[in-house]
Amino acid sequence: MFEDYNNASNTCDNTISKEHIFNSILCTMDKTLTKNQIAMLSNTLSCTFENINFQQNTNMLSTYTVDNDALIRGFMLVKKMAGIKESSLKAYAFTIYKFIDYCKMDLKKVDTNKIRCFLLMCEKTMSLCSVDNRRRNLNTFFQYLEDEDYISKNPCRKIPRIKEGVKAKKFYTDLEIETMRDSCNNIRELALIDLLISTGIRISEVCKIMISDIDWEERTILIHGKGQKERIVPITIRCKKHLKDYIKTKKNDSEYLFSSIRKPYGKLSREAISKIIKDIGSRAGLPNITVHCFRRWFASDLNKKGIDPVVIQEILGHESFSTTQRNYLAKSTKKAKHAIDTYAM
Repeated sequence: MFEDYNNASNTCDNTISKEHIFNSILCTMDKTLTKNQIAMLSNTLSCTFENINFQQNTNMLSTYTVDNDALIRGFMLVKKMAGIKESSLKAYAFTIYKFIDYCKMDLKKVDTNKIRCFLLMCEKTMSLCSVDNRRRNLNTFFQYLEDEDYISKNPCRKIPRIKEGVKAKKFYTDLEIETMRDSCNNIRELALIDLLISTGIRISEVCKIMISDIDWEERTILIHGKGQKERIVPITIRCKKHLKDYIKTKKNDSEYLFSSIRKPYGKLSREAISKIIKDIGSRAGLPNITVHCFRRWFASDLNKKGIDPVVIQEILGHESFSTTQRNYLAKSTKKAKHAIDTYAM
């Protein structure tokens, strides 16, 4: 016997959503099965449930209760199966549970005003960018509830993007980048710096590179990007040399390019890579530098050299060109000055 959690406006009040039962089973098995096994179970349930309708017995008490935790577990499972990275899953969960702490109510009964009030409260202690991240997380969650027929309408849909004032982004100079190279203490640090300078890849992508991903002849690396998407990026001759020199010094047989120095020699964590970069930055007099700074410098440098912005977008692995343009391509002051000197009256 299953309770119907669809709104009263649904056409058939005593018909149970197969998706509710489907997600409940997957949530229950998520902790005991691998990702591939979950996918196989999902396919099996889809075929089994295809021609079956579930109906509630109104004469008996319901034993199927979809509470807030169950809704969140179902949402997280769907996102996990879609290949969303662990840090994003944690961000979703953090936002949703913060919202629950605020509203203290059934998530299926939340209205738009409740979400607005929550975001207004967040604005008191957070940047507008961070508040908008919470809005986006909630919008994704409530859209899932709508898609799965837990609610009739996404209450977050009416809330527009929360825009923050445009700030000039810091783009490091060529001299500062070269200073970073000169501040490296060993070949491992130099190989890492040159890889970032040569490719502009994300910190999460650095962690995943295996030695077998490098094509030495073609001077390219297979990058495992966001959402299980892969792309091939070129590297410079200098980067190739430093990577080869570094690999020769490795004292373990780890398959990862940058691995831990301690057993079992797994891939180097984001935190470890960030610390290496910060240490080099401190020696170079650039204490606030991060891996992402190299990504921005790389894109800006290609742009200054006249590389097609669409090519830059492909190398960076952006789905949308607006992301590349808005965040990574520096506005050229020299070009603007030349235009004014040439054409202004």
